[in-house]
Amino acid sequence: DNDEEVPVMSARIVNKIQRLYSLLEAKNPLLAKSLMGALISGLGSMIGLAFLGPPATTQQAKRRRGRGKASGIDWLEVATFTVYGAVVGGPIAHCWDRWMRHHGPELRTNAMLFDQIVAQPPRLLLMAVFLDMVKVSLQEIPTALQRSWNQFTPKALKRSWIFWPVVAYASSRFLSKRKHYERVMKFCALFWACQLARLRARDRQQMIERAGGGRRE
Repeated sequence: DNDEEVPVMSARIVNKIQRLYSLLEAKNPLLAKSLMGALISGLGSMIGLAFLGPPATTQQAKRRRGRGKASGIDWLEVATFTVYGAVVGGPIAHCWDRWMRHHGPELRTNAMLFDQIVAQPPRLLLMAVFLDMVKVSLQEIPTALQRSWNQFTPKALKRSWIFWPVVAYASSRFLSKRKHYERVMKFCALFWACQLARLRARDRQQMIERAGGGRRE
């Protein structure tokens, strides 16, 4: 009996997920395609890395087997594909499908040829560039967090605790009309962005000078 209940429960879960996805797609198709793109890209990369790569002849794969690890899943690569599916792949698929339905060829064969010849080359190029950029960015997250926590964040937080309370007090004290308040707040946000950009540029310059001094030594 238990063996029969497992497939039934699995089918119910799948049907429930499909219904939720259909409701989301009807309400917000762009968000639905983004989530589905993230799921497909992330799951596909994970399966591909687990069963199809990396080659057994590489030194990395040999070390994994020596440590008793059968799979060579690069979780950073999986995360990169997931981000691509959510941010680029899903939204592009949504927009392209809509355009093809209204302006593309009616026959499926012609539509497929048109898609492969016209859209696929730039889409694959964009995918390769995006994946490389995101992977490099994800690799830099620990270093960036440490650098920002030690240098940028304390300075920016100190300025924020001075600047924004003064803005809030002054705006509530002297600005009665909402339209004036919104304009002043936009100007303050612009000024704050300028200050953050200057602070980051100063930190980068100091980091470059320290690195140059270390090399000379």
